[in-house]
Amino acid sequence: IQDVCGYTGSLPYWNEPADAGALSESIVLDPETGFGGNGGGSARCITDGPFVNVTLHINQDLEAGDEYCIYRAFNERSFNNAVQTNVDTCLAKSTFNDAWNCIEGAPHSSGHGGINGLMIDVALSPGDPIFWLHHGYIDKLWWDWEALKVPARLTEGAY
Repeated sequence: IQDVCGYTGSLPYWNEPADAGALSESIVLDPETGFGGNGGGSARCITDGPFVNVTLHINQDLEAGDEYCIYRAFNERSFNNAVQTNVDTCLAKSTFNDAWNCIEGAPHSSGHGGINGLMIDVALSPGDPIFWLHHGYIDKLWWDWEALKVPARLTEGAY
């Protein structure tokens, strides 16, 4: 994004707990100022926003394949696990493994499961631009956890 677009800002992220319980109403999904909303029709292609006519070509083995759209099928129930109390529970974990399991189990899975559609496909989810805001948020959560006990946590659990 820096090399291709000249972007010089910080990494954007989606503060998902702010939208838990109201996914469809999120400004992040606004068709004018955000990433567009839910999918429609039998293919569940997004129906509005700046990416409505984007055609993707990467298949499961990450090779060029059939053309398809960015598709979504919001799941409010899954996204409700993005609530701040779940985030706080994860940040309170004392070890890397416990924090990792917690973050994977609630904040991470709720973002993918809440948007649903392309976002629940492990290989292809980066094709939905919302993926990058979601993972920016997950990166932020990791920093929040590390920042609670710097410098010890900066290397804990490192591979």
